[in-house]
Amino acid sequence: MNSNEKDRRNVNGTRFALGLGGLLAGLTFAIEKLARISDNPVIGAAQKILFILIFPGIIGAMGIGGNMHAWHLWVAAAINGLIYFGIGWLSYVLVAKYRRRRTLSR
Repeated sequence: MNSNEKDRRNVNGTRFALGLGGLLAGLTFAIEKLARISDNPVIGAAQKILFILIFPGIIGAMGIGGNMHAWHLWVAAAINGLIYFGIGWLSYVLVAKYRRRRTLSR
């Protein structure tokens, strides 16, 4: 692997992480729609899963705000963006290493 391929892998990992972090940070702003669970079981299950994914940012915003009843939504979105950026970047790097090892072993 030359340095050009390595740079491209890092850029792709950053793009993936930015997309994942941005998506879940944006979903934090839709908390009002996710909090009312639908009667449709499929949509209701999707809403529950999405709410579970944005919950760490809500807890963090409560901790930073010092009040569990009045917290800023943008703080929760920023925390979720940072958390999922890190998770996305780390998972992309690990999958890329696994694929590279697998290709080299053949």
